Amino acid sequence: MITTFDFDCFWRIKDGGDKGTLFYIHGLGESGRCFEHLMDEPQLSEWYHIAPDLPGYGKSLWTQHILTLQQLAQFLADFIQDTYLPKPIIIIGHSMGGVIGTLLSAMCDDIDGFVNIEGNLTIEDCQFSSRASVYSKSEFITRGYKELSASIFELAFANESFKNYFVSLSICDPSSYYQHSQELIDISARESLLGMLEKLPIPTIYFAGIPQGISDRSLVLLKDTSIDVVKITLSGHWPFQENPKLFISQLKKFMGKNQEVI
Repeated sequence: MITTFDFDCFWRIKDGGDKGTLFYIHGLGESGRCFEHLMDEPQLSEWYHIAPDLPGYGKSLWTQHILTLQQLAQFLADFIQDTYLPKPIIIIGHSMGGVIGTLLSAMCDDIDGFVNIEGNLTIEDCQFSSRASVYSKSEFITRGYKELSASIFELAFANESFKNYFVSLSICDPSSYYQHSQELIDISARESLLGMLEKLPIPTIYFAGIPQGISDRSLVLLKDTSIDVVKITLSGHWPFQENPKLFISQLKKFMGKNQEVI
């Protein structure tokens, strides 16, 4: 794996074979670090892997003007359109990255498939963003972010995923976290993402962590759509970390089933 800094962002890249590109988008407070084990996975070695730390997250720059979720999607669309990436290009978005990935897949014609992992669909899915909403922006920056980080640190003793989350959270811009939390709450409360996801003109799949991931309401609503849903058992909000064997097998199954399309 190599790393580079370009477009004012930090990028992780694993140059594999010529089967196509897996383009990863991380979640709220996260960084591309959370996908490193997938990028190094031997079963996915024929793919080119790329994972940015979004502006304000991970090792990327903190900016005074914070991009909205829609602007982040446009930023990634511009990058994909201006950069050579082996085709087909499959977006893999986790949590907030699932929301950004939905917006991105709707606006960029160069994308051939979309894997949504635990992306917000309803207000009940806002388990992290809702913690920021109880503060004003100034309160969150001065003390709320430290309190949130401390609570995640406590959970890290019993859960490896929360341990990984805490590492990325420690270098995230609190202002970006707060703004994107408010946006996630707003768009999730409108429950408009399900319709947008269902209308995407590319092969799409939703991965749900069971039993401690996606909310019951979102699962119920997903049943009434044509969206392909895969439940990753023995996992929560990070099913690709908590049950990687099952996740990778189902990911390969999705890409194999749609190989003539993507």
